[in-house]
Amino acid sequence: GYGLVFCSMSVLMVFGLFNVIAAIFVENTLAAAKLNTVLHKRKRLLDTQMFAEKAAELVQFVWGVHTLRQSDPDWDVVGHTVSQRKVMGSKVMMTEDDIDEAAMLQITPDFFKFLRSFREFESLLEDLDISDEDQVDLFDTLDVDGGGTID
Repeated sequence: GYGLVFCSMSVLMVFGLFNVIAAIFVENTLAAAKLNTVLHKRKRLLDTQMFAEKAAELVQFVWGVHTLRQSDPDWDVVGHTVSQRKVMGSKVMMTEDDIDEAAMLQITPDFFKFLRSFREFESLLEDLDISDEDQVDLFDTLDVDGGGTID
């Protein structure tokens, strides 16, 4: 009788002990992975050259969409699959006049929504560490003065 109780209690204690050990191991592994992710993110955000390159790509992409849309006003109505390839494939270097004009560009909520329809635009924002959830409200965040445009 007592031998059976002793064996069953020993088995339960061993399973319980190993369960605790496994839980500690998993917790430490997850904590290390999270720390690694945070350090990697911090390193990426402090990489000013990468940030500058991605920001320049973003400006060039917005400018490319803007100029294509200006040249063909019905572009977004018809659909932008063919022209989308033009924007993505044409990494056109901007002239000084283009840069000056781009600096004066005002982005409306409709144009921003149109930009978000491009996967490359969303990808560039993700590279700049702007999550999908934040991209939804990004226009309101960047429209500091509440004037309805991003200057």
